[in-house]
Amino acid sequence: MSWRFSGVVVKLVIALMLVSGLVRSAAAQVVETGNNEISGPQQLSAPQSGSLILNKAGTTASRLLLPLYVVDTTSTGGPTTFFAILNESGSSISVDAKYYDADTAYDPMSPPTPRFTQSLSLMPKQIQTIDVRSNIQQLAIDGDGVARGYIVFETVGGPAAIHGDYFRIDDDGNFASGSRLLNIDPASNGNDLCARFSIRFLDSALLFDSGTVFNVWFQPDLPYEGQAFAYSPFDLSGGDSLFDLSFPSNNFAFEVPSSLLLTGVSTEFGSIEFDFGGGIGHISAIMSALGRLSVGFEATCLDPI
Repeated sequence: MSWRFSGVVVKLVIALMLVSGLVRSAAAQVVETGNNEISGPQQLSAPQSGSLILNKAGTTASRLLLPLYVVDTTSTGGPTTFFAILNESGSSISVDAKYYDADTAYDPMSPPTPRFTQSLSLMPKQIQTIDVRSNIQQLAIDGDGVARGYIVFETVGGPAAIHGDYFRIDDDGNFASGSRLLNIDPASNGNDLCARFSIRFLDSALLFDSGTVFNVWFQPDLPYEGQAFAYSPFDLSGGDSLFDLSFPSNNFAFEVPSSLLLTGVSTEFGSIEFDFGGGIGHISAIMSALGRLSVGFEATCLDPI
């Protein structure tokens, strides 16, 4: 039995996810390797333990996040990112979709500004679906021909009544993935902002031979010292962490392979705790079997704000 999906099946699955609004965790996810500037691990003390809080259920909000979009401009069949926004209120509302570059450098005196803003008007219960590729002329393109960034959605004077989903589709590679847009409204009790996460990794040559790639997003408008997270890997047997390191970056949104974080670690299975220190953000992961399938999922919040 082949694990490779046909392009027709992928498109049908994506269409069904849009109609039903059930894009929580798709069974296949494309992995991108970017040229964003990231640096290697540095020694840091271990994160402090805290109470366990399971992932929060999706809620309507006034501020949502698409944590990382990817658009390949070198091929029309290469990876692109779609998002869908739904207005759950009984009245018409306006939503600003603010596109930010992934590699916007941290400046504590000047929060990043969007590269451009797309204004959306939504009737009651209306859904709008956008292909980020349709805005490619407005986006920054990296040296490898791929545009990367994140999008913040904000209601304009309306109620906290929007939610949505996003997905990435790669016709050339017959891969697809999807998840819900994240609630990043600090005033919302159901937001997805978190200071510490736990998530599994899998680097088995027999199963997911391309390893695990972590998607990292830092909240950029908080006054903390740069972007860095502490991380502590654990093997399947549990107990103490294998080591405690930090990982600095010049980017607000990026992907980092587990192989870079776990240099010298022999175990193929385990978990990693991420600690944003003085900041907050979000972590998700992609496990990939080259040429066959990918699986994406979100980390569990251990220390909610």
